[in-house]
Amino acid sequence: MPHGTTSFPGTPRVRAAAWLACAALVGSDVPASGDPIVTPPGITPASAEARALVARPGERFTFSVGYLGIIGARARIAVAAGPAGTLEFTGDVENTALLRFVFRVRDRFQSVFSAAEARTVRTQLWQQENSFRRYREEAFFDDRVVTLERRNDNERTQLVATQGRPWDPLAVLFWIRGQRLEVGDAVGAPMFANNRQFEVRAQVTGREAVRAAGRSWPALRLDAHVFRDGKPISGADGTFWVSDDEQRLPLRGEANTGYGRVTAALDKVDR
Repeated sequence: MPHGTTSFPGTPRVRAAAWLACAALVGSDVPASGDPIVTPPGITPASAEARALVARPGERFTFSVGYLGIIGARARIAVAAGPAGTLEFTGDVENTALLRFVFRVRDRFQSVFSAAEARTVRTQLWQQENSFRRYREEAFFDDRVVTLERRNDNERTQLVATQGRPWDPLAVLFWIRGQRLEVGDAVGAPMFANNRQFEVRAQVTGREAVRAAGRSWPALRLDAHVFRDGKPISGADGTFWVSDDEQRLPLRGEANTGYGRVTAALDKVDR
């Protein structure tokens, strides 16, 4: 069973925010003219030029993750070509040596997305927190998601009814970043996480200079919020910046939590 690693000891909401900050940075270049339009079920993009979810197999992003002013982890997110024309998104976070000897947590999240059918096929999550082990798997269907979860020696299966076909968090964020965004544009998509269906909404709120990967970049700022039943969820919002050019490089992400602000900044990108 594969494992990645994550960083922040004993605080599930902070770990979730670390994933939000990193996942908000996942994405790819603006698609070329002629790419097919892919719109999540039930969501009408603000722009008439809604684009496809786009990712380039072989892309790998590395980020520094910070909390309370210190760098606590390195995050890596990779894109690969899967079988039958699918895309595989994999996210790992490894805590720094300073924290490893205190509390070590290993996480890996993987998502398989069918571009042809515009839907998430399945997700898998592996967690190791010292002696605690957890495995979670989600299978996506037209009107439901079936989850299987193992915690140490316990196993549970659950069927969750959904409205349409929500996407997993990484697929949603890939799609948002693939749009032709202009200041003032707003986009949104249905998302499934933790046995619940949500809606993610993001708005382009301005252009700013952002420092990442050793230099300053002209960037687009997007403010993101997560909603359930039409109401914003407290502690489930953040901001991310992408380069204001055709590459749309993920530069920086920030997520609010009840424990403070978690940040992720791009260190390098491999293609």
